[in-house]
Amino acid sequence: MLKAGPGYFLSQVPLDPVLGPGKHFIGFRVVQLFGNDPRVLRFGVQPGDVLVAINGQHIVTPGDLLAAFERLKTADTLSVDVLRAGVARAFQVPIDPPLPAQP
Repeated sequence: MLKAGPGYFLSQVPLDPVLGPGKHFIGFRVVQLFGNDPRVLRFGVQPGDVLVAINGQHIVTPGDLLAAFERLKTADTLSVDVLRAGVARAFQVPIDPPLPAQP
């Protein structure tokens, strides 16, 4: 999935911005994950969760999401912080194997 790039990821994981009181940006709501494939859902993130951080980086803009995606190419773990029904939850997924660093 990382080799396919962020465009492929976003085509498989549609996201909607979520605004709180006063139009304050909270995060991106996960609409679905790879067609809600049970093999993907078993890692913990579910449709309806609001994505707030990836590997410790808060996701405030689409650019933050793209930057986090790029950093995943050399990471060995994906850490995802979400809000589910207003409650913070964190999930970790191994990335196997990490992509080799680009020169």
